[in-house]
Amino acid sequence: MEDYVTLIALVLAGIIITHESLRVGKRTQIDFLMGASLLYFICYSIVPIFDQTLKDTDLGFWNWIFRLPFNRRDYLSASLLSIAGYVAIIAGYYATEYSPVGKTFRDRLANKAWFVPETLQVIIALSFGLVGIVSLLVYANAVGGFEIMLQAVGFFRNQTDPYTDFGFLIKVAPFASVSSYVFWDLFTSSTGNLRKGLYGIGFWLMFMSSLLILYSLGGRVQFAFYLLVFVIYVSFRRRRLPKAYALLGGILFVAIVLFGKEVISLNVYVSDDLIGAVWEELTTDPLSGIRKTLLEFSFPFVTVANVVDLVPNEMSYRWFEDIPLGVAYLLPKPLLGLTLPPTVTMIYDEYMDVPIPIDLLSFGYTSMGALGTILVCLVYGFVLCIADCYFPANGNRTLILLRAAWLLYLSAQVMYGSPHHALVAGFPLLVGTLVIVFCRRYRMLPGAAGRQVLDSNRYVRV
Repeated sequence: MEDYVTLIALVLAGIIITHESLRVGKRTQIDFLMGASLLYFICYSIVPIFDQTLKDTDLGFWNWIFRLPFNRRDYLSASLLSIAGYVAIIAGYYATEYSPVGKTFRDRLANKAWFVPETLQVIIALSFGLVGIVSLLVYANAVGGFEIMLQAVGFFRNQTDPYTDFGFLIKVAPFASVSSYVFWDLFTSSTGNLRKGLYGIGFWLMFMSSLLILYSLGGRVQFAFYLLVFVIYVSFRRRRLPKAYALLGGILFVAIVLFGKEVISLNVYVSDDLIGAVWEELTTDPLSGIRKTLLEFSFPFVTVANVVDLVPNEMSYRWFEDIPLGVAYLLPKPLLGLTLPPTVTMIYDEYMDVPIPIDLLSFGYTSMGALGTILVCLVYGFVLCIADCYFPANGNRTLILLRAAWLLYLSAQVMYGSPHHALVAGFPLLVGTLVIVFCRRYRMLPGAAGRQVLDSNRYVRV
């Protein structure tokens, strides 16, 4: 059975590499489908082969991956689902790209460029910055001050119920990151020394506040992705990713993956030299860094196998009820006195007895079996294509930063596919984007008027 899993993983790897290689000539930069394909390749091609090398190894926290032996048929089913899911993703993407919907988006934006008037940009940046800073201050005061907030990140993150009625505000505070995007555009676009200086102060204030907020959330991926937004932004601006930036981004991401959990847990498990132990292991066995990094990407594939085993015998089908539940969980439940049913992630955590996210394929399977996985992946491909059409890779800097932020956020949904997690993590980005889109203006590109007249004449003649 394990040989079949390896073979299918290699087949999937071949499909992904071939597919992306054929697109290289058509895509000069990384796009949404490419970002999703990269994470999919790691989670469902590399990890299934890697996990089988871990047998008879004590992995500590990660021992939960041995709940099912790797020779179980459930892993074969998970492998087949991974191929069906990827095929559905690219089918949903290309069906949208060549459909009237995709054509409408392309035609509407072909001759126009986005921009937001400077006055509106300042208002947006200040408003989102104020929301983020006030939310951070209220949350810090509610948990006992900034010192406790920073020292007990691991404790607060692992609480099932909010530690305080204002606990939800730490998830509102990332509006500061949207503010930093707008301030960056204002800073780099401004020519006046005074305004440039003021916008620069605003950017650095929001940038540092965002790092503090994302650290306090305890999410390593969100923290790393916020920094990587600016790395990808550079690739969009220069139409290529400089090797130095790529190396810096890779080192940064690996460092946060390897040491992030230890830093967050440092003041929870004060008796253990967690960071020192990890560093000693890395220097003694350099390959342990690769193994630890791959372990962090292991949960999606293992979760699919566990879900196939649990659903529908022990976990009944959810019939996509987690979508409205995800919206409901955005509400401040303690303040409103709401008691909501558990999400699929909460139910799965109880079975596994460890906090493990639900990935994209598992969300589909828990909703409606294999058909649910295919439907979810088709919709995911549709969303990736719409995002590619709607967010230009050139233009003003706010929109380029938003494209980078959405690219990373949507790519991450391969691993974090639960609507609850997706909506909570993406709420500030979603609302911020909607506000910016509402305030946008269009500028006709050079030569666009002539093309429009020509198109109009052609239309009349037809």
